[in-house]
Parts: sequence; structure tokens; C-alpha cells
Amino acid sequence: MTGRQMPAVGGTQAGNTDRVTFTDGTEAPYGSDTTATTDGLTLRRGRTTVLIRWEVPRPASLTATPTTYLRDGARRAHTLRIPHGGTLRLTVTFG
Repeated sequence: MTGRQMPAVGGTQAGNTDRVTFTDGTEAPYGSDTTATTDGLTLRRGRTTVLIRWEVPRPASLTATPTTYLRDGARRAHTLRIPHGGTLRLTVTFG
């Protein structure tokens, strides 16, 4: 089993529009480090939903990085780490 990393950009420093929740119900507030033993994560921004799923519950972490995007730094990169066998299922639904 190998650890995989997935960089993700999300949130805003003021007026955060992203909501990140692991499938076990653990919420991941913007800019904080969050861990959960779970089999997936859901990211909601406005009317768009991103589902990331893996086969069985595993310890996963979402870690804020110091890297920001856009001129005003309104978006911060976070790293999603999941030890898994190599297969993730990604579903994106637009409004």
C-alpha cells in the first residue's frame, strides 16, 4: 500500500465558499489540518460538488499549505493524503 498525495486548491480567506466533509461526517475547515478514517471526501463550492472516493475506510488527512493563488491570495492549496491501493473514484457534478 502506498501513500498518495493530491494537491487541491480551495476556500477563500474571507467568506469561504467551500465546504469540505469526509464521508464519516468530519468537516475540514479552511486553512486547518484535518484527519479522519473514512472512505471519501466531498467538496462543495456553490452548486458544484466534487466527490473523491476510495474502496475502504482508511486514515486520510487534508493539510493546508502555505501556497496561495490569485493576486490577493484568496485561494490556498491543501494536500489530501490517502494510503490506498492506487484507485480513486472522482465525480464532479455541476449545478
